[in-house]
Amino acid sequence: MDLFSMAAGVCAVGVVYFIVLCAAKGIPAAWSFIKARLGSAEKALVLDVQKGVASAQAGVASAQADIATMKTDIAAIKAKLGL
Repeated sequence: MDLFSMAAGVCAVGVVYFIVLCAAKGIPAAWSFIKARLGSAEKALVLDVQKGVASAQAGVASAQADIATMKTDIAAIKAKLGL
């Protein structure tokens, strides 16, 4: 199964779902329902990206602290060896 077939299937399911919503609730209500779902999905995506960025920043800070510790240790070793 290729990617195009899967994407076409997902789109077809989405269109059928929208048609069923239109038939059950009317076009304005169905459209506002879809917009609300997309808006909440967008907010969730933004929060996930923000969490990922914060995690990456914490990782960078940890790596910088480790590098500073290694530099201190190397300087102490050099001092003991008289280099």
